[in-house]
Amino acid sequence: MKTANYLKTFVLTMGIALIQIALFVSYTMNVWHSPLALLIMVFIPVVMLVRTYQQERNWFKKASQTIGQIIDRRVRFVWGKFMKRLTIEYVLNGVTYKHYSYFSVFATLPAPGESYTLFYNPSKPSEARERGTLLGLMLPWIALSVCAIMLAFIAFTIFTAPDSLPVSSANIK
Repeated sequence: MKTANYLKTFVLTMGIALIQIALFVSYTMNVWHSPLALLIMVFIPVVMLVRTYQQERNWFKKASQTIGQIIDRRVRFVWGKFMKRLTIEYVLNGVTYKHYSYFSVFATLPAPGESYTLFYNPSKPSEARERGTLLGLMLPWIALSVCAIMLAFIAFTIFTAPDSLPVSSANIK
């Protein structure tokens, strides 16, 4: 597992979440009461979602497919939770590579000795992935996008409701 990549994604996700919170608070506290604040709050995670999808799509366009063999299946304690780890061995041009895949402890996994499909980077064969990693990489951006849209809708609805408009004495009977 490449810890640096997960840490980079985590820090970026948390940074964008903090920016969203700051924009929401500034809008609701009338510091920056502009629809532009809400648009920026929604725009940032949506751009990251599209960017992540494009990066992954481009990676898989260049990737080649190979069949590896599962040589080990263990339970490991990773990032504060137990996960199943598959060790997959694959051979390219006479060179043997190992790839580690992590799954939930509740996932049903193939047994050692079974075949497993991997995609690898032809210019760097030691870099391999499974096809299902796209959703895992996009999930934080999907969650942030949905939350941002909901917060923007709530803020816009609350602060543009007719109740928040001043009442004139002419309308009161």
